Amino acid sequence: MSKALLKFVRLSPTKARLIAKQIQGMNAELAIASLEFTPNKAARVLSKVVA
Repeated sequence: MSKALLKFVRLSPTKARLIAKQIQGMNAELAIASLEFTPNKAARVLSKVVA
């Protein structure tokens, strides 16, 4: 298991947590593919973190 950290992003933790729970447990390729079709700022930010 690995851990990624992103600092200094203006995004509500609650909104980011909603998207993070959706991709939790997925492998990186599947998570990035899933985030591409999610119309949300948190999805764009989390896809950069996962990649």
